[in-house]
Order: sequence, then C-alpha cells, then structure tokens
Amino acid sequence: MDCISHVPHIGGMRFEDWKIRMKIFLAAYNDNMHRCITEGPIRITKTIKVNDQDVVVDKELEEMSTEEIKPSNLHKVGIFIMTRALDNDRFDKVKHCKTAKEMLEGKVALITGGASGIGECTAKLFSQHGAKVAIADIHDELGHSVTNSIGPSNSTYIHCDVTNENHVKSTIDKIISTYGKLDIMFNNAGISDDRMKPRIMDIEKTDFERVLSINVTGVFLGMKHASRVMVPARGGTIISMAGLASGIGGSATHAYTCSKHAVVGLTRNLAVELGQFGITVNCLSPNALATPLSTKYMGCDDEELEAAMNHIANLKGTTLKAIDVANAALFLASDEAKYVSGQNLFIDGGFGIATSAFKLFKYPQYS
Repeated sequence: MDCISHVPHIGGMRFEDWKIRMKIFLAAYNDNMHRCITEGPIRITKTIKVNDQDVVVDKELEEMSTEEIKPSNLHKVGIFIMTRALDNDRFDKVKHCKTAKEMLEGKVALITGGASGIGECTAKLFSQHGAKVAIADIHDELGHSVTNSIGPSNSTYIHCDVTNENHVKSTIDKIISTYGKLDIMFNNAGISDDRMKPRIMDIEKTDFERVLSINVTGVFLGMKHASRVMVPARGGTIISMAGLASGIGGSATHAYTCSKHAVVGLTRNLAVELGQFGITVNCLSPNALATPLSTKYMGCDDEELEAAMNHIANLKGTTLKAIDVANAALFLASDEAKYVSGQNLFIDGGFGIATSAFKLFKYPQYS
C-alpha cells in the first residue's frame, strides 16, 4: 500500500486512543518523503517542534491543506504512519521504502540519439522523474514512437542531424520557444565504424572522419549551442557519451577510441569554462551493452552480446543494461550531482581498471 497517496478513510479515533495499541515508525522526515508498505488501515499523524516539545496534529491526510503538509513550511516535520500492529510478528512484516522521488521535476532535457538504445531508455527515465524531454534524432519513425510512448504533453521529437550546425541550433531554439529553457543537454548520439578494421593501414580517411564527425563534432555542436542558452540562465548541466575506450587502449577501433578520448577532453575543458556560470559538464563511459548499435556492429543478438561481455566482465553476477547507463545520466542531471563537474563516470563494473594478465585475486575453488 502506498501510504502517502492512498490513505483509506478511518473513523475519528484520536491519537491518544491509538498510541497504546499501535507501533509507530518514522516514514518521512525533514524534506524527504518516503513510502511504506504495510497491512491494514493507516492514519497520518504530523508532529512539529514547539519549544523543543513534540506537538501532535492528528488528521486524515485529506483534511490537511497543501501548506500544512509541505515540509519546507514546517520546522523539523515528521510524518508518522500508525498501523494496527497488535503483535510483534505482524509489526516485523511492516516494511518501508523510499519513494520514487521525481529528481528532475520542472526541468527540460534534450537528448540526441534518443530514438533508440540508451537514449530512448534515458528519455523515458527522465520523463518518469518529471522532466520535459525533447528527443533529437534522424530516425523519425522511431523518434515519434518514443514520444508517443512517453506522451505528447511531456515530450517532443525533433529531426536533427548532429553534424549539421543549423540543425542543432534550430533544435535548441525550438526547445526554448516551446518550453522557455534548457536545463539538461545529453549528447548521446554516436556511431561506431561500419566495418571492423583494427589495423590502421586498412582504415580509409573517409571512414575515420565519419566517426569523428558524429562522435566529436556532434558533441561539440551540442555543447556549443547548449552553452549559448545556459550561460545567460547561469545554470544547467551538459552530459556527453564517451565510453570504455576513453580510458583504455585496445578495446575498440582507432576512430572510435580517438573520438571517445576527444569527448573526455572537451568535457574537462568545458567544465572549466562554464563553472563560473554554475553549469556542470560531465561524461559517461559505459562498457559494451546490448543496444541496436552494438549488436549490429558485433553481428549478434542481445543475448549473445551479453553472454560474451559477462564472460570477460570483472563484476560477476549482474549484466550491464541500458537502464544502468540511464540511471547514471539521471544522477548527473539531477541536483544530487550539483557539485560534480569535469568527470568521466565509468559504468563498467571495474573492467577498465582490471589487468587481465594478472590473476592475483583469483579464487580457484570458485572457478
């Protein structure tokens, strides 16, 4: 039972009559709201501090005004949930968990490459956390499908080729005209080489430049035009997609590795420039995971790619998914990361720091 938003109507029994027969636990405090899962009817009791003494105000939630239950308007507010827990066994079954706090409430986000994969997953997650989301991509049918699933009131799709500066500029201008601001820029669009050519002697100049045009120039243009509207607003956050190849050699082709190192360099430099305006700039570096881009590149399906990555992974017992990267983006986009800037956040289970040549910590009995 969600005891914050679904409070059943209970008779007018007063707190003094309830307290002897009930177990009381703290379900919310200060400015944090929590949910609980419990059995039986519940009642909300609010306490406030008056001259260091608890004063209890016992009301049905429906009887409280918005101003009364707003934590910011009370001093050391506690909301207590009381259950008909007449024995310890039943009380031990009472569990509580944190609410799905809307971490991006009131914010506006632009996600390039948002029509599929990590971008699609992030767009949906951002929307669930209260953001208005603009999806920029060249795959119009997929992009419209994502906005339809999110809902037209909370999202919009804009056709945008990130290598075309006019497209990027007009995309951000449209967001400003539609929503009035841009709080979050997620430069997620990217590609890998069409064909695996590990040897530098085999790489065509045009293929090399194509990867850099999207993975580097596209990120640069997103940063440039996001900055154009964030600097006057003196706030915002810019997140870009790097990758495992940004931190180690030999994990990807020359063009892809070069592009991801460049994203990290741009991120760090821009973080220094924009810090004076209160703008944070970071990037994400996930290990390989199942997305339409990666499975096409590797020539396998999701299960095959995940099995291969799990086999060589440093962190066992779990599988990297798009939602894990989306959650990292959510953190960097939220106020929880307000003092995090210039960072390259690896989502690789420690793979990038592990030296596979040494087996110093191998447990033979668990092999």
